[in-house]
Amino acid sequence: MKQIRYSALLFLLAFVMVMLLAVRHPSQAPPGGGTEINARVFSDPFAEFNRLKPISRDFLHIENYIAALVGGHDSVDAETITPGPTAIIHTVKSGDTLWDIALAYNSTVVNLWEFNHLSSDALSPGQALLVNGPAQGHPKAPLQPAASPSRSGQTSRTGEILQYAARYLHTPYIWGGNSPKGFDCSGFVQYVFRHYGYNLPRTAAAQASAGVRVTKSDLRPGDLVFFAMHGSGIDHVGIYAGSGRFIHSSSPGSGGVVYSSLSESAYAKAYSGAKRIIE
Repeated sequence: MKQIRYSALLFLLAFVMVMLLAVRHPSQAPPGGGTEINARVFSDPFAEFNRLKPISRDFLHIENYIAALVGGHDSVDAETITPGPTAIIHTVKSGDTLWDIALAYNSTVVNLWEFNHLSSDALSPGQALLVNGPAQGHPKAPLQPAASPSRSGQTSRTGEILQYAARYLHTPYIWGGNSPKGFDCSGFVQYVFRHYGYNLPRTAAAQASAGVRVTKSDLRPGDLVFFAMHGSGIDHVGIYAGSGRFIHSSSPGSGGVVYSSLSESAYAKAYSGAKRIIE
């Protein structure tokens, strides 16, 4: 009963619209002039309606035709919409890493995590990855199981932090430095996280006491990674960026703020654990 009332109201609205169209577009006066020359002669409103968009006489479904008339196109089932031609899909090959894929497509590891709802760096040959985000004007088509809202929010914040950190690539290393004029390792980490409201301690050893401990196999972008470079306790820290890479203020001779790999001999031997600050 409600559907019939709803359909009747929509039909009445359509009738009014057609009448307005008829008022705006009067028929021509009949040839020969006379007293009817200034009169407005209206066409049959139902004929006008059908001329614009043929309709069914089943008024229970008239709302579909009204929507098509107003919108200028037939309705489309949302499930039939697929990513547009601008979406780029990368098929993972043996040996591929998120880092390599991000570099190849001028993207970032965090973007790949977010576009594909990934929960780890692990990739499988043949896996399809969306590398440039959902096509504009088309719905996102997840290639992995959807993440929870809290995980999605964490990924978004992580992306912002890593992008902000990357702004300071090649900033010189200065011992004790904690500004864009120059950073040491912990000064860089503290500066980046402070920009997003995280108040971390000043030294690498003190920062290692913050956050939640995570295993190396469970590392996520945004986690802090710690090293004992001189074998006498934690003395170095960086921000994990995904695919075994981290960004840090390394040393005066290495270019200051750079990306390095956890697999590099010096860092692999000195690795001392990781903490998660972003929950």
